[in-house]
Amino acid sequence: STAIVCEFLYYAFNAILGLRSIYPKEDFKWQPRYDIHLPMLVDPDLKSYIKRTTTQLKPWLENGKVSRVVLALVSKDSQQTVERWQFEIGASEDSVLSESDSNAEPSTQIELTRSDHDMQAEALQIFRQIFSSVTFLPELKPNECSFTILSYVDKSEPIPEHWSQSNPHII
Repeated sequence: STAIVCEFLYYAFNAILGLRSIYPKEDFKWQPRYDIHLPMLVDPDLKSYIKRTTTQLKPWLENGKVSRVVLALVSKDSQQTVERWQFEIGASEDSVLSESDSNAEPSTQIELTRSDHDMQAEALQIFRQIFSSVTFLPELKPNECSFTILSYVDKSEPIPEHWSQSNPHII
């Protein structure tokens, strides 16, 4: 199930970046996943960065060391956080993965203790929620924002190479 959570986050980050026009439309290719079509980055460096980030989450998820993952969209001009997509993750028996956007405040959750099939069905529900949330948010123009991925990990965990502490990008 941790592999499904990592895969879900990989697709969710791609979908949000595409739906929010962080990069031009031609930088994405629509691919079927979770019974819907999702925008996926075609740039190998960006794909690699997102894949590396979501792959790093797997041992943390397995050991219950990560509590939250955030995709922050940041204005290139002002360096201010424009949007903050937050995914809450729990590691206990009653743990859940939830998606929320501070502007739209969706409330769908995926329970980590469910079967793979149930988790994928719930992932589809979250993707539908992401799609509907985007319609209520102000339009962003391509190349106006950059993004960063934040992982909220237990303080006892060592920071991997190429990772650093960051500001929380609160709106």
